[in-house]
Amino acid sequence: VGHTDHLPSCAYCNITFRDKSELRAHCQTESHQIIIMSDEGRDWYWRPPPRGMNADAYTQCRYWTEKQNCRFGIQCIEAHGPEELAEWKERYRYRQMKLQRAYEKELFGKSYTEQLLEKCMQSTNPKAIMSEQVDYVEDKCCSSLVTTVLSKSSLKEWTFNLKTNRTLYAVALLHDVHRSYFKINKVLLITNHTTTELELKNSQEWLFGIKENILVSSYQITIGFKTDIYGTFRQTVVFDFGCEPVLAKNLCVDVIPAEEAQKINEIRQEIILTSAERWTSSNVEIIPFTTTNSAYYLDSDWDDKLLKLYPCPQANTLVLSHTTISEKKLTPNNYRARMHELLYVEEMARNEQTNKYNLTAELHIVKSYILSSSSLASSTAKYSNFGELYAFINLSQDLSEDTLCGRLILNNCSSVFLTLDVQQIETRPRVYEALIEDKGKNVVYLRLSATTVTELNLIPDSTVTVQVQFQLNRLLYCEWHYAVDKMPNLKLIFPDTYSEPHIPWSPQKQWCDNVDNRLNLKQKEAVIAITTPSFVCLPPILIIGPFGTGKTFTLAQAIKLLMKQDNSKVLICTHSNSAADLYIKDYLDPYVKDGHEEARPLRIYYQRRWVATVHPIVQQVSIDIFALFSIDGFQTMECDCWGS
Repeated sequence: VGHTDHLPSCAYCNITFRDKSELRAHCQTESHQIIIMSDEGRDWYWRPPPRGMNADAYTQCRYWTEKQNCRFGIQCIEAHGPEELAEWKERYRYRQMKLQRAYEKELFGKSYTEQLLEKCMQSTNPKAIMSEQVDYVEDKCCSSLVTTVLSKSSLKEWTFNLKTNRTLYAVALLHDVHRSYFKINKVLLITNHTTTELELKNSQEWLFGIKENILVSSYQITIGFKTDIYGTFRQTVVFDFGCEPVLAKNLCVDVIPAEEAQKINEIRQEIILTSAERWTSSNVEIIPFTTTNSAYYLDSDWDDKLLKLYPCPQANTLVLSHTTISEKKLTPNNYRARMHELLYVEEMARNEQTNKYNLTAELHIVKSYILSSSSLASSTAKYSNFGELYAFINLSQDLSEDTLCGRLILNNCSSVFLTLDVQQIETRPRVYEALIEDKGKNVVYLRLSATTVTELNLIPDSTVTVQVQFQLNRLLYCEWHYAVDKMPNLKLIFPDTYSEPHIPWSPQKQWCDNVDNRLNLKQKEAVIAITTPSFVCLPPILIIGPFGTGKTFTLAQAIKLLMKQDNSKVLICTHSNSAADLYIKDYLDPYVKDGHEEARPLRIYYQRRWVATVHPIVQQVSIDIFALFSIDGFQTMECDCWGS
């Protein structure tokens, strides 16, 4: 009895199993699914509710309400009376409660693949769940994971040899998009003297039924691919050894016509040539900027996670498939993969532009410097501490917003890599990261870490010749990648276009006293669409027009009306500080002063923004002012999306 107490069991079906794999298989059976999704277990008085509807969709039959009789009888999908309607909603809540309890007890019946994908989507650090390299497995593959095939009818196999002292519990193919073209062909267990082919019940997901640890030498897993059409086919295979992160390998097969191969190779070669001279962790040893100033490390843990999650793209590893180059249309199925590819290509293209300012120059070392403003009768002095020093470089070309590379350096570069301009004997030369502290028209001020100062023997009021490469702030791109991965509903980007959206118009809305008379007919239509109740299904609303056509004015009027709706919350995101502040200074602040306290906004600024540069009116509603208060009381929040 004591032994069976520790065995996994299903409380709903009252069955005990030898191990978790048997329990997981049982939870996916039809009989188990029927039990956990039923509302049995309680006595009900009225008819069962219609399935396929949630509680909010249940309604009361108007025929029954008016005549106490319904021509559809028991087949009617609407409730015959308030008592039946109330019981239907209770039965729905009861079923949801049973499903939630089954989910919490891991008896919901989700496949291993579904559980793993859900865990990755919910995690703030997916690399902690899945990784292409893990310490506890030595992995090899017989062929390249990314391959190009010039034949329409194609067969391909990958054989993975995994050497480890752990037991392999699962092998699974993750993605549904190209699932029909990939399959698990074979799983071999290789011990000291024997090779055993393990039973494969499912070509998409293999689960090991033995619970005990086995002294394993290695595993050999074969993944197959077959197609009769042209295209780019991707799949991720995961190997689960009972701990996280699980080992994941990304497969890609580009099946293209022979005449297209030359074009793709030329594009790939062009990318490699334009990226050849950049310093990366693959060709140099990078000494990152460090400091003992704790203010520098605000949010640094999260930033580091993002940077590791989406590493800097390398020309020799970036895979540009035939589909990427030839397909012109974005779809819900290819959106995430395509956006990641485009972001990586964009980052590499911007790096190519910043390469034009790479230079060998004199680095002037100083302990302090003074910045004088050309527009204000004031100056700012900066002094180094913590063993750090400042330095400045005179540029051979003026930085200008009018040039692409100048604009990138002024707005998107936050650091440089530098090294002494001497012949380095090491195969991997050392380069040092320095922060860009200030930028002028033809000068850049740098902040050098104590490590850089010590290792390069730098002293104040001296000059050294260095090689310098400007570095884009990669955090912006990582945040974009993260946003693509975490987007919960692609219907915001791909709304249903089969039916024309209907904006509910009425005379009361068109000529409402609360609507500003300065709005023209099109602007009023936009305001009505924006303020339509949330239960009316409308696609995202785009307001597009040239400068000075009243876009900001229209949105501001819509925000004022939204503030009058119960439980409304508004988030305003802009591409610049000035645009965000404009809503407050010109529209919301006067509205609040007129007595509409519910419209008081909460402005969120970049954490290192100088307070002196913030308008006094905006300071009154900034996040620091309300740091001691809950944000729950605010209906409107504003932030700017930097890096545009």
